[in-house]
Amino acid sequence: MKTKVLCIGDSLCLPREEVKYEDTWYYLLKEKYTQLEFVCYFKRALLMSETNNFFNIYYQFYNPQIVVWESGLTDSAPRYFPRQTFRWKVCMAIVKRLNLEKQFWSIIKITHTRNPKRTDTSIEEFEKYAEMLINNFINNGVKKIILLKVEPIASSVQKKSPFWMDNIAKYNQVYEKLSQKYDEKVILIAPKAKATDDCFIADGYHPNSKGMKMTFDGIDEVMKDLL
Repeated sequence: MKTKVLCIGDSLCLPREEVKYEDTWYYLLKEKYTQLEFVCYFKRALLMSETNNFFNIYYQFYNPQIVVWESGLTDSAPRYFPRQTFRWKVCMAIVKRLNLEKQFWSIIKITHTRNPKRTDTSIEEFEKYAEMLINNFINNGVKKIILLKVEPIASSVQKKSPFWMDNIAKYNQVYEKLSQKYDEKVILIAPKAKATDDCFIADGYHPNSKGMKMTFDGIDEVMKDLL
């Protein structure tokens, strides 16, 4: 039976209009390591609170020996409002029902600023759910977890959201803490630590083919040592 590798992550792992599936780090890994069985479970805007839920619903039943995990950018993004609150969800439901989203955001961007403390996932929640997922994987027989640090954003995004890079550094400190605590199981890497603006598509945070290749190279370096 082949060794199973479960790859979990957000939209940074997925193909899109400007990035072919054949450019994704997931595809590149599958093409190189044909002796392994790769399974992916990627979700757009994945939050850390969802990861543990997905373990109970899906992840555990794959029974992987290796996990490759990339998420955290959505959790760390400074928001105009805390989007996970009931009040916010009701407000957005009404705005969408009235088809006034464009006008709503035009007003919000004038009257509000992005707050680094107003995120979809607090630092405390981020650490709690990340550690729960690590423990769940270990208890389920996972031998190694290749954990990717939250990637940087392009300069164009930093201008619009000047506190985001600071938040990314803080959330990465959580990963560093957990990788040290579970050093026998968790391998922390930062494949796009030196990424420049030409590593992203026009939106400034989703990786293009060059950015995907950087991620693949980082994972590949670890994978070679594990096999």
